[in-house]
Amino acid sequence: MSKYNIHNSEYSNELKEFGYEFDITDNKCKYLGKGSYGIVGSYIDNNLKKTRSNSKRYVAIKTIDISNIVKDGSSIGKDVDREIIISAIIKKQANKKCKSYKRFLLNYNYIEGKKKLNVGKYNGPKYLYMISEVFDSDLMQFLKDMRNDGKLNLSVMQSLMFQIVKGLSCLEKLGIIHYDLKPENILINNDGVLKIMDFGGSGYNCGGEIKSSCERNKCTFKDKKSSKRDCEDSDKEPFIYTSYYIAPENVTEEYPLTTKNDIWASGIILLEMIRLASNTEGRLYDFFHKDELAYYEQKDIDYFIKRSLNRLENIECKKGKKDLGKECFNKLEDLLKNMLKINENKRFTAEKTLEHIFFKYIYQ
Repeated sequence: MSKYNIHNSEYSNELKEFGYEFDITDNKCKYLGKGSYGIVGSYIDNNLKKTRSNSKRYVAIKTIDISNIVKDGSSIGKDVDREIIISAIIKKQANKKCKSYKRFLLNYNYIEGKKKLNVGKYNGPKYLYMISEVFDSDLMQFLKDMRNDGKLNLSVMQSLMFQIVKGLSCLEKLGIIHYDLKPENILINNDGVLKIMDFGGSGYNCGGEIKSSCERNKCTFKDKKSSKRDCEDSDKEPFIYTSYYIAPENVTEEYPLTTKNDIWASGIILLEMIRLASNTEGRLYDFFHKDELAYYEQKDIDYFIKRSLNRLENIECKKGKKDLGKECFNKLEDLLKNMLKINENKRFTAEKTLEHIFFKYIYQ
């Protein structure tokens, strides 16, 4: 998808009416990627007052073409519906339960387009716009760039993982399970500041039971305006996941969802960081694939962790000028073993993970 195609698109012309401009002569206005339901580009935000330096402000806008996802003309798409509702829950409740959420969770604003679409039972906007801040890349690309520059060390891993778990801690307090946590769903800037995104596959704990999007509407929003979405057969909605980040307890047809599912996924991400730092293939497709995971015992997981850490021997672990040596790796091994417990009842929560000594051990 080129700049020219976005520039001349129907939705970009509509966005201009809302104050968002895609200037083809501006190098910062560009195509950022394509997700399951829409195209993402960076736009100039003309809604803000000019600063003294007259500098432009850019935003990322994901454009969802509803005509591509309506099913039998009856729904705007269940994953899109989940994303909207989970984002609303975060905005509505986070200030009471996790005031720092904006530092770790990507915050969306939504605009419904003016152009209408009438297909079957669906009668509403043709385009839905999700507006957020712009980031430089996703976490996996950032890790590979750091590895290639020789900068992927334990201090970097510590900082990145701390931010991820802080985000999960906010979700935990809100009763939200991301359920598709992976590096592609974590955006990051060149300064190493990251945010968790993409809540299209998330679940919400409502009265002790994980609800799908329509059920969440009923228990979360009392005003009809907030929950006006057309959903059908919500009880049958499948939750989205990526097979090599899925927790062991989810390798069943029941899919029991708890916030500890996300701790397992974050442990896998930390293992990927370690393997990339040691110039080993980062992705754990084979060992942690859901078809293999069901046959493992805890000793198999622990052995794999130890084997991965043994390859990090050439990575320095320092606090200031002091070399912490093997003791540092022992702390990291202990953290991983507690994040990757097969028995979810023994696995760390997000809060317990943040309290682990590894996050204080090499802090400089």
